[in-house]
Amino acid sequence: MAFSALDTAQNARNLIPCLKDKQIAAIGRYYTARRINPKILTAAEARRLSDAGIKIWPVYQNRHRFEADFSSAKGRREARDALDYAKNVIRQPQGSAIYFSADFDATQAEFDRAILPHFRAIAATFAAAGNPYRIGVYGSGAVCQGLLDAGIVKLTWLSQSGGFRGTRAFKASRRWNILQALPLANFCNFRDEIDPDEINGNAGDFGGFLLPASTPTSAIGAEVAVVPAARTPKRKIAAKARKEPKKAPAKARARPKAAAKRKKKLA
Repeated sequence: MAFSALDTAQNARNLIPCLKDKQIAAIGRYYTARRINPKILTAAEARRLSDAGIKIWPVYQNRHRFEADFSSAKGRREARDALDYAKNVIRQPQGSAIYFSADFDATQAEFDRAILPHFRAIAATFAAAGNPYRIGVYGSGAVCQGLLDAGIVKLTWLSQSGGFRGTRAFKASRRWNILQALPLANFCNFRDEIDPDEINGNAGDFGGFLLPASTPTSAIGAEVAVVPAARTPKRKIAAKARKEPKKAPAKARARPKAAAKRKKKLA
């Protein structure tokens, strides 16, 4: 099976040579509220992947597998958290995307009651922040189509679960930006299975990003280096002082001349 993109819950920073050898051009990684969660994309990993030319698309997921994981309040909170991590930790470039997960086979009633208000709150929070990133959704065909038709998301990542509601029809429509395939084991020494993905080039940009190239600190140091002023050796200063005869202060030298004038006047 040939593929050029994948998603994983494992840090990939030490597997980049293999990813390049396998011609992987993009990788899906996680944002999550729990900053010590081992599945989270780290700043160091994002830097290494970017330096290697491998694009990153992040998906925000805490659990999001039940209706109870979705609400307007949770959508606002998670949107703020995703924005904070993207801007202040990863330094994700503006204009790229953050996907949000809806990883279960939601009924129409669950979509209307929970998922739709959740994503509306995400969109409102992003808008209040100036829309620095595009919003995407990971989920079933019905969820992807419903949020896309509502104008809430710009990008869709279709789940590998072919039996989910609306997935087959949405896959056939080719409105998806990313299509997830079934898991694959023993790829590039990943400890866990990875999911191969297909990027839909006909649907436009999928929202992946590369961090801007970093400026080496050594080069910065060289530009601002200060050369100390040259100093005259102490021995030369001492020798010069010995050669020059000492002169009396100007006031002291004037006294004899003034005394002679006074004598001449009295005479």
